[in-house]
Amino acid sequence: YVLEGRVNELICVNGTWQRYTSLSCVPVDCGEPYIPYASISCPDGFQYGDKCNFNCKAPSRLQGDVSTIQCDSEGTWSLPNSFCQIHCKAPSVTDDARLITKACKRGYHGLGKVCKFKCEKEFHVAGKSNFRKIYKLECDEDGLWKGESCVPITCPAPDIVFKGLYICSDLFNVGSTCTMICPDNPVTQAINCGIDGTWNNSFSICKSSLAGSCPTVAESTKVKFNCHGDQCEVDCFLPEAVAIVNGHSNKVRGRLASITDSHQDKGPVRQITCSVLLEWTPEPETITCKAECSKASIADGLCQADYNTEECSWDGGDCCKSTVFDGIVLSIPSTCGKPCNCLDPNAAENRTYKHNLKASKKKSRSRLITLSRYAWKQSFPRKSR
Repeated sequence: YVLEGRVNELICVNGTWQRYTSLSCVPVDCGEPYIPYASISCPDGFQYGDKCNFNCKAPSRLQGDVSTIQCDSEGTWSLPNSFCQIHCKAPSVTDDARLITKACKRGYHGLGKVCKFKCEKEFHVAGKSNFRKIYKLECDEDGLWKGESCVPITCPAPDIVFKGLYICSDLFNVGSTCTMICPDNPVTQAINCGIDGTWNNSFSICKSSLAGSCPTVAESTKVKFNCHGDQCEVDCFLPEAVAIVNGHSNKVRGRLASITDSHQDKGPVRQITCSVLLEWTPEPETITCKAECSKASIADGLCQADYNTEECSWDGGDCCKSTVFDGIVLSIPSTCGKPCNCLDPNAAENRTYKHNLKASKKKSRSRLITLSRYAWKQSFPRKSR
């Protein structure tokens, strides 16, 4: 037991002892114990002499023979003779790499253990050069091996001008053969992807039977195309926006299938190129501009299609006469058209009201009418006092 109280004193007053403060003896309490990576059971409690048992939580394993601790007279738990240690099972074998650290090939391995691997012949370390083969995995607190991995070595895509004219036996992977047939020449051209991730040759430009140029790029309300010869620079009217491919083409490209969509660039579009088939790649109609709502551009008196959305509060009301602050809608660009229409469902232009109209010689009937701001004022004039 331990003495509990603020002051351990008795004071003599008029020949009698007066208790200055209440004192009492209470059992020693060790408090709830904690053992890393373990679940603990204390059926009798946490006081002097009580015992607790612990079990290791997966993926940890018990190191030692005794899994019991006891509360001592000092109010502390006895040091356990065993402990729980995180372990990772020996890393599994994969088809793209082999384990080169012999000590890691079997059994269990403790937290922080590092094992080395080497990518197989046609693979390299992800995110590194094609010549990087060695990588490491480390056992972490989840009992899992964390680190790098191997990916197939690939060759770069052929020049975009040839898109639609070639077909590949195995995408752009090592050993793949890409074959191209020009529309004006029955002789095929073939290139092979080597083990170092380079092509053994390059496609030749088809001869002039495909004379001409790509069609004029149609104007867009969101995307700007600045064309020079067989290339067009792509930009957005809004400075905060980025041009992206956000659609699918229905065109049938030439006689051969082009590479799969999974190998197309999903990032920002900087330019489009006129291919040998005299088609723009990527197609202008599949390009759009995506912009985040800019506080500086919302409710600034200018209606912009990119901000005329529910997420951007309908450009802060700039696209409706009834909500823009001066009653005049100014669109950017001026040819914006439908995307800059008043789309806010709560604007007066788009609200539908149920209004009772009485005819002098006909029965009253209810009908739905859509009122513009002007019509609303005319229908409900203020009463003069």
